[in-house]
Amino acid sequence: MVVFDGINLLIWSLAVGVISVTIAKGGPFKWIKEYLLAHHKYIGQLVACPFCLSHYVSAAVTVYLAITYKLSVIEAVVLWLALIAGAGAVGLVLVTYLWVSKLHSLTIAESRKKAEREKFVSERLPSEKRKHEFWEEVSAE
Repeated sequence: MVVFDGINLLIWSLAVGVISVTIAKGGPFKWIKEYLLAHHKYIGQLVACPFCLSHYVSAAVTVYLAITYKLSVIEAVVLWLALIAGAGAVGLVLVTYLWVSKLHSLTIAESRKKAEREKFVSERLPSEKRKHEFWEEVSAE
């Protein structure tokens, strides 16, 4: 077997994981996912799932590497499974990062909206003192 040390396996796993997450969650491929979900629901669901998609991407990468390095079938299957495992870990980290960053940006947006609402209300509504003076004036008339 060709020497696939940890670095090479890590690099290929990173590539498979990043490609899978980019296709499944990225904006450039949104139209493909929408088309497949509308016309071929099962395939669309596979393309929308980074872990599911990593199986197919790693299969394509394994075929490429098996042909390039003349791997036996057993070596190719072991490489395919290793790429799936590595890509799954990479995908999990990337999807978690995307989820946390989206949650963080939503929190920031909500904080800004709340501050804007409070500013709007404080500018529009009179202060308690002014309210009290206003009602005194109204009741005096």
